[in-house]
Amino acid sequence: MDSDEPRILIVGAGIAGITLAQLLRGRGMHPILIDRSADSGRMIGDNRAG
Repeated sequence: MDSDEPRILIVGAGIAGITLAQLLRGRGMHPILIDRSADSGRMIGDNRAG
């Protein structure tokens, strides 16, 4: 990551958070996605997010 690249934190792994993270990754950025749920990583694959 370049020092000029903004650091992006997305709070919430719901539909909007996951969509935003994917759109930013598509533009070559590296957002950090966090969620308070312990199952947030599993929810993405199970299509239960949001």
